Formats: sequence, structure tokens, C-alpha cells
Amino acid sequence: EMFEAFELFDRNADGFIDFKEMKLLLRSLGLRVNNHEARNVFGDADEKGTGRIDFDSFRIAMAKDLQKREELESKLEHKMAFTLMDTDKTGSLSSENIREAANRVGESITDEQIKNMIEDAAGEGATTVSFQQYSNLMNEVQLW
Repeated sequence: EMFEAFELFDRNADGFIDFKEMKLLLRSLGLRVNNHEARNVFGDADEKGTGRIDFDSFRIAMAKDLQKREELESKLEHKMAFTLMDTDKTGSLSSENIREAANRVGESITDEQIKNMIEDAAGEGATTVSFQQYSNLMNEVQLW
């Protein structure tokens, strides 16, 4: 689909597109991008600074851009979940926060399970989990 769209926007069929064509191409693929985002993608693809990119360069730049978007989306999801669990607004999750979150979704959880969860995220002997520790753990879980 991406290659077909690239060919469609390569109006003179020379195997290259310019910035304006690439921006239209991105929108035709259903990506909502502003000028700044489009320039970033184009700049990543146009390593030689010629003002034109070929399909392989475009494909590689798109893969990088999509990965960045997925990472940002994942971090936002983690932040929302963390904030919902941090009911006492301390900036960290305690065993009580985790128990409350489990109860809200109908899960029963033991003290030992909570202790293990906290230690998995924050290290042995820890009693709370920071946002960064929580986010890191969620990223590890997603890799499974």
C-alpha cells in the first residue's frame, strides 16, 4: 500500500518525491501530520539534503516515525494508568494503591503478590514504585 501510494505521488515516475508530495502521501495514508512533523520525517529520509527522497529512504523514515509515535502513545498510556492508581497523589505507587486498583477491576491480590510486583518494578526491599519504574516494567511486559 505504501509503495503504491509512493508511486502515485511520484508524478514524473523518476523514483523520487519532494516534500510537498511526501506530505500529501502521508495524508493519503491516513496519517495526520502537521508541517513540522512532515519536515522531520522528510529530513530523516533526505540524508543527502537533495530535497528529494526515494522509496527506501521514505520507508525507513516512516518506520522510525511510527516507532516514535508508538513509544509516545505507550508512555501516555502508562502515565494515565499510573495517575489513576496514584489516588493519594504522592507520585509513587504504594501497596495500598495497587490493592485499590486491583479491587476496582475485581481482582483479588495477596500481600505477597503486591510485594513481588513492587520489587519487580523497583528492586528488592522497595515499598513504592515511581512512574519511571512503573513505565519500565510495563515496557518489559509488552516485550513478552
